[in-house]
Amino acid sequence: MTAQQQGQGIQAPPAYGDTQGPTLETGEDALPTHFGDLKLSDSALSLPDADSCLAHLRLLLVFQKLKTRIGLHDGLWDIYDSRSTSASKPLDLLVTIREKRWAIYVARAVDRFEAWWKSFVPDALQENDMLQTSQAGQKRYADFPESQPSLWTHEMLPPIGYGSLWASGLPWKVINAAITGDYLLTASEECKVNWTLRTNRDWDNLSDPWEKELPCLACASVNKIPWTTCGLPAGYQGDKRPGLIGKGYGDGDLEYNCSQCKFKITNGALRLNKFRIDAQALINYDKAMPGTILDLETGMPLLLADTSDNRLFPSRLIKRSLLAEIAENLKPGIHAEPSMLVVRDMIAGVTAVGGDKASLKAAEPKKTSQVLKDVNMRLIPSGRKYVRKMMSRYWQNSSSATLDLVGAVMRQGVFVDKMYKIDWLHSPASRATMDRLIKKYTRFISIIALCPDQVAVPTLDVDLAWHTHQLSPQSYYKYTVAQTKRFVDHDDKIDQDKLSTLFDSTCKTYQDMYGEPYSECTCWYCETLRVGDSSGKSSLFRVSKEEKALDQWHSSGQAAKLPQPPHSESAHLSAHNSVLTRETPGCKRRNRMRRILHDNHVEESYIKAQKKSTKSLSSSGKARMGPRGEDTAEFWGKDFSVKGPATSALVVASTAQMYAAPVGEVQTGRGVFGACAVGTCGSSSGCGNGTLMMCASDCMGLVSDHSSDEKAPPAAQQRPCRVAPHPLSCESRYLSAHSHEILLTSTTQGGDGVVMFAGGGGACGGGGCGGGGGGGGGGGGGCGGGG
Repeated sequence: MTAQQQGQGIQAPPAYGDTQGPTLETGEDALPTHFGDLKLSDSALSLPDADSCLAHLRLLLVFQKLKTRIGLHDGLWDIYDSRSTSASKPLDLLVTIREKRWAIYVARAVDRFEAWWKSFVPDALQENDMLQTSQAGQKRYADFPESQPSLWTHEMLPPIGYGSLWASGLPWKVINAAITGDYLLTASEECKVNWTLRTNRDWDNLSDPWEKELPCLACASVNKIPWTTCGLPAGYQGDKRPGLIGKGYGDGDLEYNCSQCKFKITNGALRLNKFRIDAQALINYDKAMPGTILDLETGMPLLLADTSDNRLFPSRLIKRSLLAEIAENLKPGIHAEPSMLVVRDMIAGVTAVGGDKASLKAAEPKKTSQVLKDVNMRLIPSGRKYVRKMMSRYWQNSSSATLDLVGAVMRQGVFVDKMYKIDWLHSPASRATMDRLIKKYTRFISIIALCPDQVAVPTLDVDLAWHTHQLSPQSYYKYTVAQTKRFVDHDDKIDQDKLSTLFDSTCKTYQDMYGEPYSECTCWYCETLRVGDSSGKSSLFRVSKEEKALDQWHSSGQAAKLPQPPHSESAHLSAHNSVLTRETPGCKRRNRMRRILHDNHVEESYIKAQKKSTKSLSSSGKARMGPRGEDTAEFWGKDFSVKGPATSALVVASTAQMYAAPVGEVQTGRGVFGACAVGTCGSSSGCGNGTLMMCASDCMGLVSDHSSDEKAPPAAQQRPCRVAPHPLSCESRYLSAHSHEILLTSTTQGGDGVVMFAGGGGACGGGGCGGGGGGGGGGGGGCGGGG
């Protein structure tokens, strides 16, 4: 049976209505009641339902209101709006001031979350638990997620601190009841007291001290580091100009000299120290290293035959040669500033052509010794990938999670903002809309199952259901494994150009499978992709069935009911994880042709769509396609022009230097920060082998991943997509960036109660969303859990 035939006979989800209820901007305090009381289950459902999605939307509105209140809090952290009045562009500076307040708040929230997380007694997974010979391995490792979740400290973040939450998911009934009429979260006094006893922090983020107590990385003396150095007193008239980047613990350029030994504490040193701590735990307690726990292809816990498995190559490398050298770089008086570049260079010294063959041989099992004689293949492919996967946990990240949680929250904030503006919560058709998007989500997962070699990209409606599902971790795991044979990943960062290419491919696949438009939106971008995909099958003497279906969709009036960007928000491409890739000149040259092909495809399709738009309007008289060149991203009260829906809003609007790690961009290319160590990317030049993915985000090193010693699987085993692939779809599943961790919910405490930055609903880092690419990987790729 073909995919087209499988799609036939499936009832189409209801269309979006054109009615919208009141928005939050009206000043409304009462919660919407038109959908009645939410019937929320105490236990997790196998799939999200309309009620859980609506409860999720209510929680997202709480986040949006909190963000707005903090950003507009004049004088918070001694950062006053009045600093913008004398600027040449006062609105631009005011936007940055508001962004800065929220950035500090989130940095403190992440720190508070880590304090809560560390308050639990750890029972960390050991490498021995991952072996087939281990008596406890089946229960502690292979039976995941049925086993005690507290063992998985490297692979996920809470709710796994509580086994009941792992099984039942986020307690929507409790959260829904805690949301007040003015969109604040309430908590009992008992809850607040318990929080303070456990974390030694005040319940209210704003009531915590303005200094962070941190032991020196070199001498362990406790230092009190200001959260920000950017504040100025009200009405300040002096010459001091601290700017808004700052040298504090919550600023973008941390720099503090230890009061005792004068060791310079920086973000780079914190990241290197995180690696040192994990390496020490590996050596002293057999604690598995982040990035080595889940299988690369399936994202699942697969027992290993023995310690010579390639998944443990990074661990063998650390045990043989790295730890002592790292410790030397965390001492006062060193010449070079400590950073993860130290580790990368150490690894390159072993794995690169001409590197230390003795150390590499010691780290490799005897059965692969013949492979190492080939100077062009220093490591077998899977060993290289696990090294890169491990390293990605530390690049620009000193948190206990897999990636920088501040950046993950900021990227997720783009999704929250979209949900706020679409405002399904206040629509009279909200419940029907939820039912419709859940149905569409199941189809999305079917695409991932049928097309494992393509990366499926969600629309905003699909992404809401996806995020909601991830907040029931055990159910999400079971469902995705049952449907796709792997634990589906939701990437946190994906290059904006590749996101657009992959979205085009997803639109075509959905149309082929279900005979309906994927992105139910009439903006210029979505209409351009639809026209390009349908007209490509037409000829001079024959109009394709896809083109006929598209014309019928418009003439029926269905399209006319939809909101039309840029004048209203629409549920098209979900791009909260879109980032700009800063490439070296060499990397730009290698990727230039791919980008040209996609840009030309869009331009040609747009010209065709324009012609159709001028000839045929719907019966309503509404334009078939929205205008091009008017796309904007609203950011703290200002509209910023963007190229299109796939463009990273954060790279256009945010101030990258304000954060410890840029929230809207990554770097790639030989020698840059975040690049692979030489010898771990399939060539002698480090990363930058022509992929559009990013080293800092689990670059899979496409070139040479299938080499002489590890051949590509036979064609019969590759499970190609049963739908004709899009001409611009990615060539290989290895182009997918894998998070391979399960962060489903990160909990921080806000001024008004618990603020849960979730893998789906608050800080997911979700994705472009690599569901179908690269054989899956950890379920909540957003805020990752160190896996």
